[in-house]
Amino acid sequence: MDVAIRRTGTVSPDHMEDTIMEGPYTVAELRKAFEAVQDPDDWRAEIDAWIDHKDYDVTNAAITFFTGAEIDAVTQVTPIKGMGIHAVGYRNGPCGP
Repeated sequence: MDVAIRRTGTVSPDHMEDTIMEGPYTVAELRKAFEAVQDPDDWRAEIDAWIDHKDYDVTNAAITFFTGAEIDAVTQVTPIKGMGIHAVGYRNGPCGP
């Protein structure tokens, strides 16, 4: 079974992780960023996490890709710890029930 992918034509599910999906990021990059901030017990839950400043763009793209929502608040910014972020997550976002 092939899956139609925007900008890259058609790709088989075996190569999905290498496909560029959101901006310049591959599915594998988005998955890694999302797994770093998701609730490990419930990926649909709200997201409250600390991220490095340099990871903001890929993290926001990942949250959008997997939940349909975006980072809606930067709760704290420190030079050492990075930034605290919040997103409504899948369940409470535009893709939820």
